[in-house]
Order: sequence, then structure tokens, then C-alpha cells
Amino acid sequence: MTARYAIYYAPADTSDLARFGNTVLRRTAMQSRRPSANDSGPAFADSIRWNALTQVPARYGFHSTIKAPFELTPDATANELLSATEQLCAQFSPIELYGLRVQSTPSSAFIALAQPQPEELNRLAAAAVVDLDDYRAPLMPADIARRRPETLSLRQRRHLQDYGYPHVLDDFNFHMTLSGALVPDDADFIAWLEQTFGEMVPGAAASLDRLAVYRQTSRETAFVRIAEFPFASQDCSRPAFAQRV
Repeated sequence: MTARYAIYYAPADTSDLARFGNTVLRRTAMQSRRPSANDSGPAFADSIRWNALTQVPARYGFHSTIKAPFELTPDATANELLSATEQLCAQFSPIELYGLRVQSTPSSAFIALAQPQPEELNRLAAAAVVDLDDYRAPLMPADIARRRPETLSLRQRRHLQDYGYPHVLDDFNFHMTLSGALVPDDADFIAWLEQTFGEMVPGAAASLDRLAVYRQTSRETAFVRIAEFPFASQDCSRPAFAQRV
């Protein structure tokens, strides 16, 4: 299985929002592993339940999906993807996020940070999905089946076929996942998320001021950030990495 790449909004490492996400998931953008059982425990009192609830989102890192994970086409390189992402970021200015809050997703299946979506955020997400799609290899049948197309709307099935992910364009929903599947007894975990967010992110505000490229070397490993590109005139950071995987 070849590597997969994803285009995320991941906040600056030094930001309050990043520190909150790292506290919840206990994994920074550059880490490839979670702490062992012998490491210091998380702030949530029940470490076993915390591990079960955050294991899946921790594999992806704290982020909002802008372009969902994909394999590269055979004639594309990772360097070309980075260059295209950098060019895309040069076309946008920072988008202020106000009113972020911990809430359940529309399906109530998991908890995420979310807020109303300004139009410029919708334009950014659409541009990333469409403009970078030449670098995306078609989905494998197993990946299509994993999205359960029989449960999707006609428009979402077309998105899945055209762009490799159903929740794009008119179906884009900005959120930053904080948990896996919940049960009613997890109310105390939700309360801990709300309290921690309120303490760590004053005013529930942040700036969507960059896009990051993440790579997953195999389906069994975590996504790790390999580059990030702040918008417009801001300085960019581009860590070294292998050109082809």
C-alpha cells in the first residue's frame, strides 16, 4: 500500500488551539505514536476510556479536513503536491474563527469543535478540493465501500466519484474531531472537553491562517505533518522529506 496524503487546517503549534488539541489527543502534528501506558496520564481521569475515545482521531492528528486522504497519481510527486498547495495558500488571507465550541456532530456519533462557516472558508475548501484533485489517484473499491455509498445522497455519491470524498463543496462541514463513537455514559468526557477548551482557548477564537500537508506511510500508521503553508504574506515552513515514497 502506498502512502496517503491529506490537506488539513492544523493550527500553529504555538497557538492556544493547538495546545488544546494536543492536550485532548496527546499527540502533536510531528509525532508518529501515542504515549505508552508508562507515560504520564492524560488530564481526563479515566485513562482507559480516554484512550478508547481518542484513539481514532489521534491517528489523524488534531485538524479540520480540507481535502480528505488520498494516494498520489502515478505521475505525480509529493514535491509537486507541496508546490501546488503552497500556490493555493498564496491566494487566501487568514480567516478568523469566532464561536468555536465543543458540540456533537449532526449524526451525534462523535464530538468535535465546530462553528458557523463563513463564506471564505467554503471558498477555501472548494478550491483545495478542486484545484488539487489532479494529484489524487482514483479510490480503490475497498475505499469506496468503506464510505458506504448506499447511505449517501445522490450528490454525495457524485462527490465521492468525482473527488474521492462525499462531504465536499455543498456538503462541506468544518469541524475538528475530538472523539470516536460515544455512548450516553460519556457525558463526563464531554464535560471535560468543554471545561478544558474554555480554559485553554480564551474567547473561543482562532485564526485559520494556514494549510498543512500530512502523510500516512501505510494504513496502519498515523498521519504526520510534512509541511505547512501560512496564507498570503505570512512566512512558510517546509520541513525536508523524501520526494517519493
